[in-house]
Order: sequence, then C-alpha cells, then structure tokens
Amino acid sequence: MTVLEPTVSGAMKWAVRRGYEHFTVQRLERALNRAEQGGVSVPDLCQQEHRFAHFVHMVRALEKCSNNEMADYLSDLLIGGVRSGDIDKCPDRFQSLLTALGDMTLTEVELLSKMRMLGLYAKGDIGEEKCIDGMRQLRSFARDNFGYSKDYLRTSLNRMARTGFVTIASSAFSSYVDNYNLLTEHAVELFEYIILTRKLIE
Repeated sequence: MTVLEPTVSGAMKWAVRRGYEHFTVQRLERALNRAEQGGVSVPDLCQQEHRFAHFVHMVRALEKCSNNEMADYLSDLLIGGVRSGDIDKCPDRFQSLLTALGDMTLTEVELLSKMRMLGLYAKGDIGEEKCIDGMRQLRSFARDNFGYSKDYLRTSLNRMARTGFVTIASSAFSSYVDNYNLLTEHAVELFEYIILTRKLIE
C-alpha cells in the first residue's frame, strides 16, 4: 500500500510510486503549490476519506489534461471546494463537478467561460433578444479563437451537454430557428468555486 505523507514532497513521492507519468507529477506539484497559495495544504486535501477521494480524482484528471491552464481549473475547483466547506457538506455533488470538469478540454471550458460572460444562463428569463445576441457573439468568439464553423460549434455544445454544464439544445423562441444551449446551475456552481479560488490567489 502506498501511503501519502502529508507534505507536497510526500504527495509527489506518492504519485511517483503510483506510477504516474512525469508530466502528471509536474502538474500535481503545480496544483499543490497553487493550493498552498490559496490557503489549502496537503493535509487539508487528505485529512478525511472523501477529501482524499477528491484529491485522487483530481490527480487522475491531471493525467488526462494536456496543458497547465486546464490543470489550474481542476486545482482551483478543488481549492474552492475546500475553502467554501462544500467539499464536506455535499461530497457526492462536489465529486460530480470534479469528474465532469476532468472530462472536458480547455477549449470546452473556455466556451463555458465565454457563455458565462455573455449571460447565457438557463435559469431566469434570459429573453429572446439577449439569447440571439449572445449566441451571435459566441459564434464569433468560437470562429475567431478556435476556427469553429457555426455547425461545428453547435455539435460541440451538444456534446458538452454530457457534462451537465450546458442544456441540451432547444429552440423555444418562435422567431429564432437555430437551436441553442444555455448554462445550467451546475455551471454556475463550477464557476463560483473557481472565482473564489482566483480571488484568493490573484
């Protein structure tokens, strides 16, 4: 059995003994240093069984992600969960957020973030005009930054519905023939944790 010594160096040794690749270990060190900046120590992440489970989930997600920006999103979610106390109040719900984020690409997260900036939320009365304008701006953003066509963006957003962060496409507005996706409450919750962390760190 590989025991995790409750220090950054101990966590690194644990990851190496578990057979994680060099890049994953590097990202874990980055994540743990970021956590310390946010006031969360290795013991904070591992002192209870459910917290350790979330920590392991994050490490597995770090193994899959392909860049440091995505690693930062994952660590920021975990830090925000610890600092808010929600990681203890609703561990299963928090784990579902961590799992869903771990299955996303950086491009998908950036699309979510842009949707948030444009106010494309499912909850509340968004209004037809705001939705149409927001989707137009989202298309421009996706085209200019990722080279996405309108159809490719639609396909990507529909695929992102698997995470629970966006709604399945619908066309409720009679004069708006295109399908559209909106942010769910899970996405709102996700960004609350990330914003909390970034306020603490930056």
